[in-house]
Amino acid sequence: DVIDYFTHSAHGVLDMRDDGCPRCGANCSQPRFDLVGNYSTHVFTTRAESIIQAHNETQRLLLYLAYQAVHAPTEVPASYITPYANLSEPRKTFAGMLSCLDEGVGNVTAALKAKGLWDETLLFVTADNGAPTPSCGGAQGGQNVWPFDPVGPLRGGKCSCWEGGLRGTAFVYSSLLPVPARGRHVMDLMHAVDVMPTLIAATHGADGLARVTSALQLRGKSL
Repeated sequence: DVIDYFTHSAHGVLDMRDDGCPRCGANCSQPRFDLVGNYSTHVFTTRAESIIQAHNETQRLLLYLAYQAVHAPTEVPASYITPYANLSEPRKTFAGMLSCLDEGVGNVTAALKAKGLWDETLLFVTADNGAPTPSCGGAQGGQNVWPFDPVGPLRGGKCSCWEGGLRGTAFVYSSLLPVPARGRHVMDLMHAVDVMPTLIAATHGADGLARVTSALQLRGKSL
């Protein structure tokens, strides 16, 4: 659903909660009314930074960070719109949202470096689905929220089985990757089931992937 970036509410109900730990049990999930008014990209970045800072660096860390940006509605603090004053709305607000997201990823990267974890980190960034369209996720108040064709030459969009709805972009970065893989542009087809094998191969090599694939009976393939 469309959740406000500042009030963190949908249909008048707060949708920002905090679980103290995984599978923490009944009554553990707490509503965060104190975060009302704080932009969600900043909220998620700050939380990720605090997790990294508190982490025991002698142990491995898996951090799943699912930003709300750049999903509709188009909202961002005014300071992020200023650099794009020459653009029309809502393009300049969208550009500001993307800039804030870039800043957040950069801050998380900086936190990993400050903690001494960056050299052993594999960063995987991906979209969740294809672009929204006015008929599915791209309209607000009956109007198209995007000032441009979100899927370009691709057919369909979000909520369709055409390439415009299923095709997304992603990138992987790590000093652990072999040199030939760095800077490589991949146009191969990739399914969600291929993500885990690809990450395992990048961090543990072909032998490690073979062992995990055998133990877990993974269906995907490494790119």
